Amino acid sequence: MPPIILISGGYNDWRLPNFKELQALVDYSRYDPAIDTTQFPNTPSSWFWSGSPIASLAHYAWGVYFGYGYAGNFYRDGSSTFASSAADSLLILLIL
Repeated sequence: MPPIILISGGYNDWRLPNFKELQALVDYSRYDPAIDTTQFPNTPSSWFWSGSPIASLAHYAWGVYFGYGYAGNFYRDGSSTFASSAADSLLILLIL
């Protein structure tokens, strides 16, 4: 199967942030959402996928909950509640 190419904002060279990059956006002095809302306005307090798989579980990936900054790992086949609820809330980084 060929890779899926997504275009966002006219760019097609973006990627999901890795777990460390995503977790670095958490501002633990804030909650609901736990992120700097000046830099990231309208960020929902929900789970966001990272591009980092779990080393020992290839079908799982790390995510961050921006309500309070929690981290967790979840099955990434789309069957979990996390996958369904997070599908509309992907946080991406544009690589320019």
